[in-house]
Amino acid sequence: MMGLTNDTASASYVVPHKRTRRAYWRHPNLLIVLAVGCGAMIGWIDPKLGVALRPLADMFIGLIKLVIGPIVFLIITTGIAQVGDMRKVGRIGIKALIYFEILTTIALIFGFIIGNLVRPGDGVTPPAGGVSGEIARYTAGQGVPSFSSFFFKLIPNNLLAPFLHGDLLQILVLAVLFGTALVLSGEKGQPIVEGLERMTTVVFKVTGIVMLFAPLGVLGAIGFTVGEFGITTLLALAKLVLTAYASVVLFVGIVLALVCRIVGLRLMPILRYIRSEILIALATSSSESVLPELAVKLDRLGVSRAVVGLVLPTSYSFNLTGVALTLPISVLFIEQVYGLHLTWLQQASIFGLMLLTSKGAAGVTGAAFVTLAATVAATGVLPLQGLVLLLAVDRFLSEARAVINIVGNVIATIVVGKWEGECDAQKMRSELRLDA
Repeated sequence: MMGLTNDTASASYVVPHKRTRRAYWRHPNLLIVLAVGCGAMIGWIDPKLGVALRPLADMFIGLIKLVIGPIVFLIITTGIAQVGDMRKVGRIGIKALIYFEILTTIALIFGFIIGNLVRPGDGVTPPAGGVSGEIARYTAGQGVPSFSSFFFKLIPNNLLAPFLHGDLLQILVLAVLFGTALVLSGEKGQPIVEGLERMTTVVFKVTGIVMLFAPLGVLGAIGFTVGEFGITTLLALAKLVLTAYASVVLFVGIVLALVCRIVGLRLMPILRYIRSEILIALATSSSESVLPELAVKLDRLGVSRAVVGLVLPTSYSFNLTGVALTLPISVLFIEQVYGLHLTWLQQASIFGLMLLTSKGAAGVTGAAFVTLAATVAATGVLPLQGLVLLLAVDRFLSEARAVINIVGNVIATIVVGKWEGECDAQKMRSELRLDA
């Protein structure tokens, strides 16, 4: 393992954490809840002022994006270097990909069942006119990616391009190559590993500073959402929005709870442990906004550095259960609005299509709508005009997707860690306060 133990490696990149009692008014969870309430009130009372708060959200998301690329590269690279055994790295990766494929497939099936049972599009008036310019922007050049084109896009043109464009998949490829090279270099690569460990510590310190602005980001995001869309937008498409949120609750409460039980855990303590990250993702509609904090918390939870480094970043591209869950509901919504009555065979073919289009989408606001647009365009039977209705409420659907994505990604990392025997059971019980 190139001279690094799990305890040493973990201690080198985790922001120091002490269970100190702080004033209640300074607690992050309380500040975020207050920001949600204040943002909603401002957007409702003065919509123009609410819309004007958007730069606060954009600033926070921008700061998070600034550190996501370096963090993903560093934790994957040093995680592989810590393992020191490429067979073990491959075993972790294969187990993670199998888990991702199973869970996202279940999410797609779950979404189809909910969409067919609830039928959220019944009674909704189809939009008049042709495809708007905004929809055309999303659908331009979109189609079903082939396997060859998908894998070709994994290869970056140069070392800097993935970081400049925030392409997590390409950053992941670079990190795996670099980490593998460090393992093969043996002792000669040790000074570089130690340097990357120190750099990781600094980047996580930067992340800690950025997270101090989370309440402001939440205030701006909620104020903008309420001010821009108001309550009337939700009322017109309330059934679709409520269906999406109900499906998220049911999937988490049934499927993810069962997964936790299988590995000997309970869901509620995990949800409590990441509640502040859930609130931030809900407010900002972005699961990536909490990736750095989740990496820190998973390490504190006792999951090994290698598993966190390999599984968590990868899950942001291959374990997007939120996209997989809401994609069928959205497609069936369009079918029901236009009264098309797709046969089970047609739905099965669309399901097969979604197995491909739901993979590799970034976990940021708006990317899932591009995936939806590509899927609708590729079916050849669904009118693109129906996307106009979905675009009106995509912000609210994005919040649901972000929440289930981070919950699913955290559970995926813990599950793979337990499969590999890379979890400190005592540490996990202490952090989750299971003995309290």
